[in-house]
Amino acid sequence: MEAQVSSWSLPALSAAFPSSLFKVSKPHGGRALMMLPAYVDYMARQADEEPLYVFDATFAEAAPGIRKLYDVPHVFTITTPSWGPPAQTSGRIRWALYPPLTWPPPWSASGRW
Repeated sequence: MEAQVSSWSLPALSAAFPSSLFKVSKPHGGRALMMLPAYVDYMARQADEEPLYVFDATFAEAAPGIRKLYDVPHVFTITTPSWGPPAQTSGRIRWALYPPLTWPPPWSASGRW
């Protein structure tokens, strides 16, 4: 059964998926399963130097219905220069995410903003 979600707020997501288990991890190893309401409560109260974070490639299966709430962008492909083989073997990739309908600041060929 798919949950009905009224918004992307944490209370709404917790109410829609109260028993969904998500994989949470520590930055330097260690994993556990945690129900979404418990994780939301943890986020509100925690002051950890290295907090738990959700790192779950199967989160859409853990919370049936959540996948219908967003669109997957198809921006980068294997042929995109920043995602091709040279970037995978050396250097680094920097990601800048902007809200919809927001243009990024100008970028120069030197790689400086």
